[in-house]
Amino acid sequence: MTNWGAPPPPYGQQPPYGAPPPDGPSWGQPFAQQPMPYGQQPPIPAGPSAAGQPMPPIQAAPAGRPLPAGRPLPVGPPLPVGQPPMSYGQPVPYGYPAPMAYGAPAKVSPAVLVGVSVWRLVIVVFAVTGFSLALSASGDVTSALPALSQQASLLTAICYVILLLYPAFTGGRRHEPVTPWLRGALVVLMALVSVTFLTLLGGALDETWSLFEHLLTPLVVLVDWLAVGRNQRMARWWFPFTWLAFPLAYLLFYIAYVGGGDPIYPFLDPSAGDFFGIVLAFLAAVLAFGFLMYGIGKLKGSIADNAARPVTQQPAWGPPPMR
Repeated sequence: MTNWGAPPPPYGQQPPYGAPPPDGPSWGQPFAQQPMPYGQQPPIPAGPSAAGQPMPPIQAAPAGRPLPAGRPLPVGPPLPVGQPPMSYGQPVPYGYPAPMAYGAPAKVSPAVLVGVSVWRLVIVVFAVTGFSLALSASGDVTSALPALSQQASLLTAICYVILLLYPAFTGGRRHEPVTPWLRGALVVLMALVSVTFLTLLGGALDETWSLFEHLLTPLVVLVDWLAVGRNQRMARWWFPFTWLAFPLAYLLFYIAYVGGGDPIYPFLDPSAGDFFGIVLAFLAAVLAFGFLMYGIGKLKGSIADNAARPVTQQPAWGPPPMR
């Protein structure tokens, strides 16, 4: 009589005579190691095999050309009209479209690509026009270059040339980088230039160089953030803090350039006692504007996502959508 309380025999050893057969392959028999063709379900045995007998071999794939795992099914003719939807787990018949599309991402629409490129070329032209006319009007390049207006216009022109050429580096698959950091930093910088010039400095826009540098260029950069770009939804909450990089870099240059001499801007004198208080007030205002741009960008991205989201409906294959 079999001792039912005895421990199971070691791996590979036959059970004693009279013991019930184990589930699965017999003792000492290896599992089937053949790779399954794409879409082929493994056979389910009718019951446990007899002791000492191997499991039934894996059946060959049905008629059709099996594909290795990981490759998409070839795209064939559409399913006939009136054919019932496939049940969950059923492989896609050979010659019909695969459930998911694989391969390289689609390219941007030519109309979108041309429109965005033309718009950003306009921004480059505006920035270069303001910068070159300002240098010509000053008559002294060395005295005009240290001003924030000229440096911001030059930086905007360089950065938007890079954005203009970006689709060429991606083969037309993207019309702008994934991150909106650069465009956000330029919006903040140009807003600082425009507001400071028109308020604290009491500047006028009667000259062409001033009109471009302090109104038109900041305006088109702002419109690019609000209406043209599509990557604002990718902005992170900490971006407004890092957008202070350009103003802080100019502040360091300004302190080193002025030294103990006459300041470029009367309200920003490094030797004055309230200098650091004014700097902190400026940084706080720039940070607040940066968070405003961040919030508008997130809101714009959310509205665009909701407008582009299709109506949920039961797919032609697979289980019903989760509710």
